[in-house]
Formats: sequence, C-alpha cells, structure tokens
Amino acid sequence: MPSVVGQITKGAVFAALVGMADVGNNKWDATAAPGAGDDSADGYIVGSIWADTTHHTVYVCTDNAAGAAVWVQILTGGGAGATGAAGMPGMDGADGLDGFPIPGPVGATGAAGAGGAVGPAGVGLLGPPGMDGEDGLDGFPIPGATGAGGATGATGAEGRMGYPGFDGADGLDGFPIPGTAGAEGAAGAAGAPGASIIGPMGMPGFDGADGLDGFPIPGPPGATGATGAAGSGGGSMGPPGMDGEDGQDAFGWPLPHGTPTSHDRRITCAVYLTPVSDTVPKWISPPLPLSTIISAEIKSYDACGATAQVIDIHKQTAANKNSNTAATIWSTHANCLALANTQYQAETTTFDVTAIAEGDRLYVFSHVLGTGLTVAYITVTIRPT
Repeated sequence: MPSVVGQITKGAVFAALVGMADVGNNKWDATAAPGAGDDSADGYIVGSIWADTTHHTVYVCTDNAAGAAVWVQILTGGGAGATGAAGMPGMDGADGLDGFPIPGPVGATGAAGAGGAVGPAGVGLLGPPGMDGEDGLDGFPIPGATGAGGATGATGAEGRMGYPGFDGADGLDGFPIPGTAGAEGAAGAAGAPGASIIGPMGMPGFDGADGLDGFPIPGPPGATGATGAAGSGGGSMGPPGMDGEDGQDAFGWPLPHGTPTSHDRRITCAVYLTPVSDTVPKWISPPLPLSTIISAEIKSYDACGATAQVIDIHKQTAANKNSNTAATIWSTHANCLALANTQYQAETTTFDVTAIAEGDRLYVFSHVLGTGLTVAYITVTIRPT
C-alpha cells in the first residue's frame, strides 16, 4: 500500500485533485520532482498538483512565491498496485450569463470526461479528472438576432434649382456712336444672387493724331475697334482696336487730368477688384507703341471706405510676350495708385519706371481691396516718343 505523508487519505487527495483540476496549472506528466523555480511565473498556485511519473510520486504546491516555490510530497510509489479508479466525470459546463433584458438560455451540460489513465505500477494514483465540458455561450454580450430592417423612407422632395449664374457684363455705349458690344460671357456656376452690376464701358480707341475737334458737328469717328474676347463668367470686355487716322475726341469726351499734348493717348479699362492678387492680372493692355507713361488714374462709381483701394501696374517687355513675366512700375507698393477713404477718383504722375518700348504691355493688378468697392476704371496716359 502506498505510504501517506502527513496522514493525507486517498479521499482527501482525490478531493484536492478534483477541486484544483480547473484552477491554475497542474503537471500530470512530469518526469522529475518539482523545484523552487516551478512557481507563480509558470502559472502554479497554492494547491496545484505535480505528478512525477518516473518516480511515481505526487506533490502539492503549498507556496508559489516566484523563485521560492514550496512543493510537499503527498504520495510516494510502492509495489505493483491495482489499476487506478476511473477519473470522475468532467465538471458541468458553466451556465451562460443572463441575457439582457431577458436572460439567455442556460449553457448545455458539458460531456463527461474520458476515463482516467491506468495508474503506474505500484502507485494507486487517481486518473486525472476529465476535461470540463465547454462553457455555454454567454447570453450577453453576444446580441440576439438582428431585427428586420426598417422600411425604406419616402423619397424626399426634389431640391430647388440653384441660383442662376451672373450675366456677362454689358458693354457701355460708346460715344458718339456706340461701339460693338462684347460677346456675352459664359454663364457662371450657380451661386447666390448678387446685386445687379452694370457692365463696364468698352475702352475707347486710341485717338488719331492731329485732327481738329469738330464743333458743333464732330469730325468723322475712328473705325470701330475689334470685339473683345468673350469673358469667362462675366469677364471684362476685350480691348478695342486702334482708332482710324485724324479723328480727335468728339465733343463732350472727358480729357485726361492736366493738359495733355495732342499726341497723348489714354488707355482705359474696367476691372473687377475681387479677388485681390499680385500674380493674376485683372487686365492686360494690347501691345503699346514706343512711349512714356505720363499719368495713371482710378475712378469708381462708389466712394471708397476705410480701407484704401490699391492698384499695382506691371510692365511686360516685348521679349517676354510668350510668358507671364512682368515687373511693377513702382519700386514699393506704398507708391502705387491708391483710392483713399471717401474718394471717388485719384491720380498719380509719380512712377519709378516710365519708359515703354515698342510692343511692351501693361498688366493691372488689384493689390488691396478698398472697402465697399467691386469695380473701378483705370486710365493710363502715355505719350508716344
């Protein structure tokens, strides 16, 4: 008969085996005795079982401290013994957790564990308990079956039409006979309606040289300038062509500020001031003759508010006509053409660059947006040399 350590009976050992089979680690197939290193780091707890099948001994853990575990031998080998009793049936599977709000079904009872292995010769070891049956599925957090999808909602009413785009600006009447109106700009993308804006007047042609003013009947008008290119979404009218020879200003056409000579020429354009940009011009002049810049003027239908409107003018040389390279005619922006608070008109005759070579062009930029302004008329007077 196997010896008993500490008067531990087979019944007590069997109870310990059953009680600990599902708690912590147990070692049923060891080939040597446990040591101090078989501790909590390996998953052993107080009560874990260690079966040494080589020496036919059984140990129980009484202290699982890391690096200092204590194992007590509870059974030792003897002569040939009887076959061990069959292992107990496995533990019932755990009940499923209550569903919510209605409890889920109880988990199925676990299958009986397999019979314990035949005990080794000389030791009436109990076969290891059968494996527990699988736990029943939790009633919660696994959700119940998904409810049927709700019916499709009724189709919403058709959205209203977007606002119409801005009309292309109409050209203002020429004088004394209106020039040909520029082509209507392409419709802009639908957007919020804005205030109605009268399109800018088409730029007058350059005056012919030396013809005297007709009075009271005007002299013959110069030839009508070519139609400007169509604007994109309300762009400015393209510049007209050069006037025919000899016609001078018809009576009533405003002369530039100061007293120009009969050879001076005025270049006028209407520009939309928004958005401001120092890289994308609002207007580009046609190629200019050899000349000198005399003055620059800004005129607005509305008075400028607290923030001044600043216009910058760049000159592009004929050599750069196949690029967008141009340079300002003022060394600093502080010297640019500006319309101050409460002003409708402003003029400057101060420039850092005045020389225009044959074929040069002028670029007009809106550098700073004046308060309350959307459109302005820019006139540059040049004197052919």
